Amino acid sequence: MKEAIENAQKYRYKGDVIGTLSNPTSYKLDFIENDLARNSLNINKELVPEIEKTLSEVCNVLLLDRNRVQGYVYSSNELQAYCYSVNFEECIIQISSSLIELLDENELKFVLGHEIGHFLLGHGVVHKEENQVNMFSSRSQELSADRIGVLASNDEKAGHRAIIKIASGLSAEYLRFDVNKFLKQLNNVKIELGENYKNTHPSLLVRSRAILWFNIFLKQDQNIRTKDELDDRIDSDLKKYLDGPKTERIKELEESYSFWNEISQMLKDKKFDKTEQNMISNNFGQEALDKIKNLIKISSINELNSHIDQQLKTIREELNQFKS
Repeated sequence: MKEAIENAQKYRYKGDVIGTLSNPTSYKLDFIENDLARNSLNINKELVPEIEKTLSEVCNVLLLDRNRVQGYVYSSNELQAYCYSVNFEECIIQISSSLIELLDENELKFVLGHEIGHFLLGHGVVHKEENQVNMFSSRSQELSADRIGVLASNDEKAGHRAIIKIASGLSAEYLRFDVNKFLKQLNNVKIELGENYKNTHPSLLVRSRAILWFNIFLKQDQNIRTKDELDDRIDSDLKKYLDGPKTERIKELEESYSFWNEISQMLKDKKFDKTEQNMISNNFGQEALDKIKNLIKISSINELNSHIDQQLKTIREELNQFKS
């Protein structure tokens, strides 16, 4: 187990800082497996021998004891896979039937390796709704896990093919796998808009581009010889293609924090005189001034202070998500 973890850690993307994650105590693997055992199909050689063979080969490549991974296939039209883990001892992989039917063997190895990568890299449960994983840390986790998926597939194009299939929902019958042409879709991206800052996964295009850089790194190409150079390429892509809305949101939050903090300081003497009103109007606009004057009219001083404290707390929490 130690060897498998150490091997995966060598390829962790530097933005994937495990210390920023919450402790996934909300999950109990026994409850999850109980539900999966009742409603889905366990991966084993008796029931699904080809899938079992693929999963076993992935574990072998990643130096992981197959017995530490429980796998289940569930019936769904969704193209999804999940990893559940709360420690470095065991994990559960869940993958949809539609995704398995869509992928070839090496593409499935990429997906299974990606999910096992979450386990080996200590990401814990990847469901943000229940684990409250920081959305930006989650993006970095996906990039790290993709690298483990590439190692598991032992096929530099399998990750790209899997991503193209997931992006389109189309089987190989309808596709011509031209990675360069796929990545040229980035020319259609409005860089100034970035990606939705609430997304927990980078776009499939950005992930595919990151896989391209990782394969160049594995070849020890003269353009990317070290892991630092690799991570710098990824950082540059994230800054270019993802961070527009993030930067704008940080700016909004900082301005809002400045506003509420200034109001808090002004109301310490329980007064809001003309000089202070003019300062708010000049610094934040007439609409902001009218908002505060209205709150003063309808709230007691204690209610207003409580409202301001809550606003400041909420803003700090969101800012911390961006900075962690």
